[in-house]
Amino acid sequence: MTKILKIFILALPFGWLLSCAAPHDNPLDPASPNYTKPEEPPIEVPDPVFSAIVRSVHKGRTTIDLYSVETEIWPDSNMITDSVTVQYNTTTPRRMTFNPNGHWIRSFNSNNIGDDDLEAGVGMPFTFKFYSPDSVWTTGPLSYERVIHDTPETNSPDSLQTVGPHPTFSWPDFAATFPYRYQLNVEFENKYLAEITTVWTSDTLVSAARSIQYPDTLPGFIDTVPNSSPDSVYYHWTLIVYDAFGNSSVSVEATFNVQAGVDK
Repeated sequence: MTKILKIFILALPFGWLLSCAAPHDNPLDPASPNYTKPEEPPIEVPDPVFSAIVRSVHKGRTTIDLYSVETEIWPDSNMITDSVTVQYNTTTPRRMTFNPNGHWIRSFNSNNIGDDDLEAGVGMPFTFKFYSPDSVWTTGPLSYERVIHDTPETNSPDSLQTVGPHPTFSWPDFAATFPYRYQLNVEFENKYLAEITTVWTSDTLVSAARSIQYPDTLPGFIDTVPNSSPDSVYYHWTLIVYDAFGNSSVSVEATFNVQAGVDK
């Protein structure tokens, strides 16, 4: 009996080897001729994320001030886009325009809002729709929360004053009751060619700022446009106030010239 048991025990490894050498017919077994490789799980593309802005803009003028609402939207990644619209309240949706910076923009004037100074539109909804070939994405509603009715003032330079090539721009306190910051914009206007070129836009400045010097050298108008006159070719600058929501108010343009032939 003991001998028979030993033979049985010795036969077990041999039987195990025979079982491993058996044909692989399980389609889930990579060694099987019937093996079918499972399909890769589909790659899930996350939904795009959109950023949008709605803000009021008040531009001071010597005649009638201008009010507008600027709307802007952009996705967090490149997308194939058929069109983009923005709708104010229950009015007809309006197509937006693609900007080279990758954003879509649309401006509403006071007639679109139904109020000369935009006050009636405060808190009212703006809804964006982003149309791609296979989906429509909705963002909003968003709104603007303030219209800045006062405009900042400028001190100097102004009134076609002639200054040196490193002018200092100054202004009085805006004295708003809400947090705000300043920004300057300097442009060169050539009435001969009907051209206006932005020369410099400053960084944003704290509300305590009252002046800033141009950081480079401004050429004189005669150096820029020979045989020109100071009333046809000149610089102008504006002072802009922004609140915490991006709403803005822009001063009336202040004009000046730069002494020719200095630090060219």
